[in-house]
Amino acid sequence: EPAFRKNFKKVYLVSPNKYIRLLRLENASKLLQTTNSSISEIAALSGFDDTKYFSKQFHKRYGLSPKDYKLKYNKPK
Repeated sequence: EPAFRKNFKKVYLVSPNKYIRLLRLENASKLLQTTNSSISEIAALSGFDDTKYFSKQFHKRYGLSPKDYKLKYNKPK
């Protein structure tokens, strides 16, 4: 295991890739709550090339599909 990855995991308790994915999902959840953008637009804005993969990862993290999450929490200003 390269030194950077090893040290990163020691500090953040997850791999660099997982950390980035979590940040992207957090960004997506904020966009789902505050914008009227489509799910595919939010996926792209959050750094996901594949909407299907984004939806799967989002559901895994938040327990709801992006669509259901948006219906439940979206309160645009």
